[in-house]
Amino acid sequence: MTNEPNKKPASDRSRPSRGPRRLEVVKDMTDTQHTIGMDAEHGRSVQEISTLFDIAGRESEVIAGLAGGMDDLRAVQAAKQALARLSPAEVRDALAYRRTLQPGLLSQPGARPAGESS
Repeated sequence: MTNEPNKKPASDRSRPSRGPRRLEVVKDMTDTQHTIGMDAEHGRSVQEISTLFDIAGRESEVIAGLAGGMDDLRAVQAAKQALARLSPAEVRDALAYRRTLQPGLLSQPGARPAGESS
């Protein structure tokens, strides 16, 4: 093999890198995968894309639900911390009080003992 001055090297690796190389992608216009009513990139139908819009549109609703859930969780954690600081006598008295409540009301906030009016 002779060194010809006008001939390019067989590999680009023989030259020092001059930064990122630009690559071009050419798509065949006769590609049968891309049909009307389908997202060309992911093959999704217009119905599926419409559903994605519906889901994305619920973002504020979901965030509000999460915020409400976090508020509830903080209230639960604060109640547990307060209960942990009670004396044994306070816990006994509170449990005795809760036994006087009507069945089914134990878990409802603001429940009152049987016979006590609001």
